[in-house]
Amino acid sequence: MISEKLITHLFSCTKSLLQYVWWALLCFILASCVLILCQRQMIYLRRHYPFKHLPTAKNLTTLNYEVNENQQIAFFYHPQTAYPKKIWLLLGGNASLALQWLSILQPLSLTDTGYLLIDYPGYGYNQGYPSQKNNQQAVIHAFQALEKHYGTSQFCSVNVIGHSLGSAVAIDTASTIKPDSLLLISPFTSMYEMSQRVIPPLWAWLISPWLWDRYDNINTLTHYMASQQQTHVTVMHGKQDNIVPFGMGKTLASSHPAIRFIAISTDHDLPIVHPEYIQTYIITQSAQQSSDC
Repeated sequence: MISEKLITHLFSCTKSLLQYVWWALLCFILASCVLILCQRQMIYLRRHYPFKHLPTAKNLTTLNYEVNENQQIAFFYHPQTAYPKKIWLLLGGNASLALQWLSILQPLSLTDTGYLLIDYPGYGYNQGYPSQKNNQQAVIHAFQALEKHYGTSQFCSVNVIGHSLGSAVAIDTASTIKPDSLLLISPFTSMYEMSQRVIPPLWAWLISPWLWDRYDNINTLTHYMASQQQTHVTVMHGKQDNIVPFGMGKTLASSHPAIRFIAISTDHDLPIVHPEYIQTYIITQSAQQSSDC
């Protein structure tokens, strides 16, 4: 027969085990709550300009608009003409600022071309906070502010370039902007799959119902391409990208046969390290669109 001492020992071990499980579960729940409540602080690395006053330049126009009653400022760079016919929207990645695109654009000498540089809410000089919905609205309202500035709702061509987070915002707004060309640099497939790179996959799955900004890029792009096949879509991705896996870019490009994929031997900072690829893309697309403009 089992002695009373053994029974007491087993009971004590079971109680200790249950206490351990309880504390482990409590720590898991608390950590999950922190991840859920602070997810936007972890997703968006907001940056502001180091100078307080707006930059003034001959070929740089500031455009004012609102997102959820918060003041926003976008920049329109138009070096060659007073009335541009070809428009390029440039959407930066996380922890970047709109005016950083200028170093890539200034060497270009294209006529009838202007570049709309957009900061997300909470970035640059903008008020408010970034979110998937707010970022979408920022792009759409900035473009509408540009149309109002020139008194037209019909440009010859509209093109969009997005890097990393900007590629997700570009995909989200494509159905409204309806660009002639769309360049996605270092794009990810979804925010859920990106979360699996930060926390264990099972954990990411358990808290996925509370993921606020999903950026389901592969499904959104697939649906867009099914109805808007006239848009020339190109995916450009660095083979040594250690932030957004190279395979995500390939997967996104393979979602539709009309999407062109360009692999480059570089890392996630493709626009900074190899600006010539973006410059060549802009020049090539502009040349192809000249016959229609």
